[in-house]
Amino acid sequence: MVELCKHQHPDVTFNLEMITRDPEIPCLKEEYWATFKEVPGSQLARMLQMVRSIRMRRAFPGFLNWSRRKLAVEEENVLSSLPTVKTN
Repeated sequence: MVELCKHQHPDVTFNLEMITRDPEIPCLKEEYWATFKEVPGSQLARMLQMVRSIRMRRAFPGFLNWSRRKLAVEEENVLSSLPTVKTN
């Protein structure tokens, strides 16, 4: 797929999108809602219910309990996917 994109558009830039691991969202703190003044509390309740039902079925991805080796592999994957900076 990458080769096809580069063939069609040689100057294409690829970016790496990483999912948040061990997410901790302070949705129960007042400052979190500063930009959501029009959102009713019932919407938060529905969202929390959905998240909790998913959490019961499977764990969210995380890295807090990873071994040093697995962390090193993850770091290597991230760094290898970043574009190389060219200097003149």
